[in-house]
Amino acid sequence: MEELPSSPEIEKQVLGAMLLNKKACIIGVTNLTKDVFFHWRNRALFQAAVDLVNSGSPVDIISISEAAKKHVDKDSFDVDYVVDVSTSVGTSTNIEYHCQILNDFYIRRRLIQVGESLAKKSADSTVDINDVAGEVSNAVI
Repeated sequence: MEELPSSPEIEKQVLGAMLLNKKACIIGVTNLTKDVFFHWRNRALFQAAVDLVNSGSPVDIISISEAAKKHVDKDSFDVDYVVDVSTSVGTSTNIEYHCQILNDFYIRRRLIQVGESLAKKSADSTVDINDVAGEVSNAVI
């Protein structure tokens, strides 16, 4: 099976921009959800950033590292990854564009998942085809 559409580099770019610049952080939190992040560490970092922003706390390397541990196994997450993310970005200028790319990848993954589910149900003769057709209508973006 092919790998689902994603870009760990762009995920890191967005997270790094969010760490670098408060305005970029607000843009990221406003335009994305944790589900947009395919890679578990990045998903945990993003959710930690959301938690920090919502609580009025600063989003920096130490605070986001500690907050991320609430969303994953503490032993599997370390500050070195956050440092790597923060140093992998040169600028926060293109964050809106990168957010759109991540949203597009997420929509593509969801369409693949929905399509696979509908294909299985369509092939199952014990499932009412009218129910499957209804699911198709509800799945359209």
